[in-house]
Amino acid sequence: MIIVYVKHYLSSQGFEYFSKTWFPKMVQPVISKQQGFISIEAKINEHHGYAFITVKFDSASNLEKWIAKPEHDVVDNLDDFRTRNYWEAVRTENESDKPEMLSWKKIPAKKSKLSTYNSF
Repeated sequence: MIIVYVKHYLSSQGFEYFSKTWFPKMVQPVISKQQGFISIEAKINEHHGYAFITVKFDSASNLEKWIAKPEHDVVDNLDDFRTRNYWEAVRTENESDKPEMLSWKKIPAKKSKLSTYNSF
């Protein structure tokens, strides 16, 4: 099994969009039909300014197949609500790994308004 943790740093409007539209209507129904999909859950951490997603697939190859599909690009629909010009993700095969102890990767937002103001 492979576990992916994702953080999307969002505005207050972004949290509303994430909770009411993006996650329940655009992500859950599509990802749940993917080969090897096990589960997905999301939590909002407004205090730290991000939405936290946990995704589980039966194998890294099935996860990669999902990432390669055009439907995965739904992640870009959050770009207009981002408070940072990137989102973060990390993978592990060990359920006992604590997400905060893993090496997170920053993934640049494709159409972030912030990209003209911030660079990393």
